[in-house]
Amino acid sequence: MQLRAVLGLLVLAACSPSGGERAQDPEPGEAAVSRSIEEVVAARTPELMRIEGVEGVGQALCEGQPCIRVYIRTAAVERHVPQRLDGYRVSTVVTGVIRP
Repeated sequence: MQLRAVLGLLVLAACSPSGGERAQDPEPGEAAVSRSIEEVVAARTPELMRIEGVEGVGQALCEGQPCIRVYIRTAAVERHVPQRLDGYRVSTVVTGVIRP
């Protein structure tokens, strides 16, 4: 588990855009974003990594907006991953098992 947490932080560092980007347009009925993507990813990574089948967590651009990227073993894991966290879209990528 520690290896996956470290991997998640490495992915976060590698994908981190400069300037503390924030999502611009909240979804209908969604509150405006109050924390930077970096703050949200740092705060939410431990809970996402506890989901069985999550291999890593980082950030990316989804349709030009910052989003949280969750790397999962199989597509079946996707149903356990929230679609939004703290106003940011969550995107999943099936990677299989990630090994060092």
